[in-house]
Amino acid sequence: MIFSLAGHKKRYMTAESVKNHVSYISFNSKKIKEINLSDNVFYPEACDLLFSAIKKCTNLKKVTLSRIFSGLQPEVMQKSFKKIILCLSAPTLTHFDISQNAISCDFPECFVNFLKQLENLRVIRIDDCGLGAIGIKVLFECLNTLKNKKNLEVIDISKNRITKGAHSVGEIIKDFVNLEEIYIQYNNIDGDTLVSFLKNLAKLNLTKLDLRDNILNLEGCALLGKYFVTWDLNDLRLSDCLIDDECLKAFTSEANATKNECFFAGGFYKRLIGMTLDLSNNKISTEGLEYLKDFFENNKMKKILLYNNEFDDCSAIKEELIKKGCEVCDCESEESSEVCDSLVKKMEAL
Repeated sequence: MIFSLAGHKKRYMTAESVKNHVSYISFNSKKIKEINLSDNVFYPEACDLLFSAIKKCTNLKKVTLSRIFSGLQPEVMQKSFKKIILCLSAPTLTHFDISQNAISCDFPECFVNFLKQLENLRVIRIDDCGLGAIGIKVLFECLNTLKNKKNLEVIDISKNRITKGAHSVGEIIKDFVNLEEIYIQYNNIDGDTLVSFLKNLAKLNLTKLDLRDNILNLEGCALLGKYFVTWDLNDLRLSDCLIDDECLKAFTSEANATKNECFFAGGFYKRLIGMTLDLSNNKISTEGLEYLKDFFENNKMKKILLYNNEFDDCSAIKEELIKKGCEVCDCESEESSEVCDSLVKKMEAL
């Protein structure tokens, strides 16, 4: 059972304001397995009563708390944050989303202890929380204490200004052997630090990797090409990474070394599902498009984003991809339109 207030966009300031929700949660405490309070704001008094009721939800597995402290003063936010954390049972959680809240790098002690007890966690989203290099280091030091590192599948630490902190992230993240998705975009990571991070991913098998708005140099692109051969990658986001033709050549040369198909014992045949590749907002010229031709020939593509590069015309390659059922976005307005359509559908579903 899911208890959701997502998208209501209300400000809960008093105990009275959450009274009805508390009654509902208390009545269904054994049935509720997931709560989503995103896009509402909770002041300490409201938090105290609401999460005292949530604390009694013994089967709670998934918690989504995105954007629940918007506009709160730091000292007020800290009071609400501490109450929430103290009322959640970390060992039973499989999904925890505290994204887009101004947590910063000064973690309260209760949050540090909470992170160290997330033994069954599969998904953690702590993006756009202002962690910086210091906060991200503390976060991963806490996760590194977990005895069971086989559960975590998805981690989102995007938009945290972690810069050179990505190096220490990589050293720890490599031990979470079943990770499938990593979101580390918009972190202003320089080329050498990103290479250091990527080297630690060699033994993983990612399906999604988002590196947008970090710098990918020649070595980093070559590493991604090698991983493409061995990973079951179906979504790779490389927008705003300063990728030029030589970088693209390094990626495709490695990626084309082996076709993404293989045989298993017993005669089963496997081919990668259609892939989404975002190369928008880079420095790719007409020469770079030539390097992509063989890559597209060898790999099934679902969607390719190419807008805001340095070539004048990609109509020929676009036509070939469309014939194969691939969606091609070669101008930014097409992608913006798709995002708007997606948001409309989500709003209609609420």
